[in-house]
Amino acid sequence: MKKILILVICLFFLVGCSDNTSDTQSKDKLTSEIKYFSSHIAKLLNDLNNISLQNYELTSRKVNIDSSSNNSSSSEGSSSSGSSSNSGGQSQSGSGQGSSQNNDQSAESQSITVTDMQANSVLKTNTDDINWDLVKTEIEQINTSWSIVMLDLQNANVSNTDIMAFSNLLDKTIISIKNEDKNTSLTNLTALYSYIPKFLNSVSMDKSLQNIETTKYNIFIAYAAVSQDDWNTANTNIANAESTFLSVLNDTDYSKNREFKINKTYVLLKDIQNSIVNKDKELFFLKYKNLMESLNTL
Repeated sequence: MKKILILVICLFFLVGCSDNTSDTQSKDKLTSEIKYFSSHIAKLLNDLNNISLQNYELTSRKVNIDSSSNNSSSSEGSSSSGSSSNSGGQSQSGSGQGSSQNNDQSAESQSITVTDMQANSVLKTNTDDINWDLVKTEIEQINTSWSIVMLDLQNANVSNTDIMAFSNLLDKTIISIKNEDKNTSLTNLTALYSYIPKFLNSVSMDKSLQNIETTKYNIFIAYAAVSQDDWNTANTNIANAESTFLSVLNDTDYSKNREFKINKTYVLLKDIQNSIVNKDKELFFLKYKNLMESLNTL
């Protein structure tokens, strides 16, 4: 009887541990999915001003080369002499020779692709020349992924009201991007991002992660406002971002082994706040790029 009782107790604990492990794995998976939306919405916001957080990008170009530069110059010379000759026989002979050598040159010529590393400059970026084809492709990818994540959120008992609100807002965002309406797209994408910390709050116990995403959300509001010359809104939300980020700065457990990165991010946050007084878009975007790069390392 005692053996049976011990066996039942062991099975109870094993089933309990299995459930806890499965629940943890499910929440970790959902947290990764939410981070996926976080990074892709952020990229779309950046794309609407042609801002890249990468300092350099690889560009490709095709270069035509000739394996025999002597034949090339010889061909040009023959062609030139043939076209300048006035005697009938000589002119035909010269023309035939030039044609033959041009064919040889064409056969020997080939095209190669050269890859260059090009610096991304915010100050030289045209913020109005938007690659709408790229933006439309990216929002379609988000929409495709949403159908899967929506089910996972529902299974995790996330507020159905928030899930439906995000879904409706995603539809509005798709329409604004389809219509190539930059300002409305910025506003809608920023509103979409507001649900990132909300979803994380439902599935993750990491308060600093939630605060970092809330900090980003406030920065994105300021970024969208600056794009539309609304400097008062930008100033207010950068102040809100600082207030939220102070919770990360004061979280001793999270700050452990991250002191340098967190302190650097806070300095950059104060720097962008001080830059707003100049009311210069390019200056703000330059500070914004540095700040977001730093936040993404936390």
